[in-house]
Amino acid sequence: MNKRFDIKKNATDDLVIPKKWLEKTNIGHFQEYMLVEEGDSILLTPSIHVLRKLYIEPTSVCNLNCVTCIRKNWQESNGYLSQPTFNRLVKQMKALPSLESVMFGGFGEPMSHPDILTMVKAIHELGIKTGMTTNGTQLTHDKIMGLFEAGLDDLWVSIDSVRPSKFNEIREGADFDQVYDHLKHFKTINKKSNHKIHLGIAFVVTKDNVEDLSRLRHFAGSVWAEKISISNAIPYDQEMAEKLLYNKRLFNAWAHQEDRDNLIGFKEVVIPEVSLPKMDYNDLTKEPLHALHSSMMKIRLLNEPYKEHKDTCRFIHESNCFIRWDGMVSPCMGLLHDYTTYLNNHKREIKAHYFGNIQEKSLQDIWQSQAYHEFREKVYDFDFSPCVHCGGCEEMDDNNKDCLDNIFPTCGGCLWAQGVIQCP
Repeated sequence: MNKRFDIKKNATDDLVIPKKWLEKTNIGHFQEYMLVEEGDSILLTPSIHVLRKLYIEPTSVCNLNCVTCIRKNWQESNGYLSQPTFNRLVKQMKALPSLESVMFGGFGEPMSHPDILTMVKAIHELGIKTGMTTNGTQLTHDKIMGLFEAGLDDLWVSIDSVRPSKFNEIREGADFDQVYDHLKHFKTINKKSNHKIHLGIAFVVTKDNVEDLSRLRHFAGSVWAEKISISNAIPYDQEMAEKLLYNKRLFNAWAHQEDRDNLIGFKEVVIPEVSLPKMDYNDLTKEPLHALHSSMMKIRLLNEPYKEHKDTCRFIHESNCFIRWDGMVSPCMGLLHDYTTYLNNHKREIKAHYFGNIQEKSLQDIWQSQAYHEFREKVYDFDFSPCVHCGGCEEMDDNNKDCLDNIFPTCGGCLWAQGVIQCP
């Protein structure tokens, strides 16, 4: 049951939120807030300028060569987060009381870092929640015990197929049976441990493995996984672009092609909003429900407001920040490295973006800098060109500028901001 607190206007017509209420909530310890309008409701949320979650990339090195990974077209040199740089970061984090969690991840394999357990323990001892994303190949007994002793809270394991042959094909260099054995052993230890680590499965879906979605529930239950995060793939070359499952969502975001053909001369397209009740999904209902969802209409459940996830940067809205292995501070996963991607069959060169390096300035100073502050405001408003839904132009070759005169970095072509790609 949702908590309800009544508030009233004071003598000057200001709404006053009692301190007692704030102290009872999970967000009551922040110093800055925002009031956000959502339909007829007003949402109270921590300000986007209050740093809440930090992603740390321990290394860009990985022991696998997965077919879906953008590292395949990198021109960068790989490296490891040095111990002096990490120690400097830990010291700087003590000046950030709003920081709630740290996720060890990025585009490398965290467990490949020789000091990863020491790093997790150091963050845990600050009283900050810790998480990690791993490919699971190095979860030996000693490493698993080390994660429990270090105080890890959340562990996400990348599993892109539950069929051994397909898994080994997608995650080149890994062995399904070995990873599965690691997870079953992890489950055994987790059941006996006083400190529980919450296990999640991260699944990157394409045409090659979409049939595995129906098998995920059984697999998750067998290893005691509590969450499953499904993401589309980032198309780093033309071959991968042809395996995507969201082309229709990109090309026909506002109407079916057949609808467009019948709407010549109309300036606007009206897309109905459908309110569905709870119902069984079975042989009788699956075809009608499939027809509704594939129609591109706005589907919502009962009286829940319809929310189309587009032009929304989760990393900005949730006050996230990324530390690359060399200490560079980036605002999001999409700008952490240079890489090539394809959008609507158009090749794009994405250039990374940083606001400083923790070896030269403190994280707090970098986060509070005017440039970073203005960037968060700009991305929150998301007044960029609609590159994802556009037919393409010469401005789409990179993220240097767009047709609305925004300059580097432009975010109109970001698949994270359109709800296509997601990270744990």
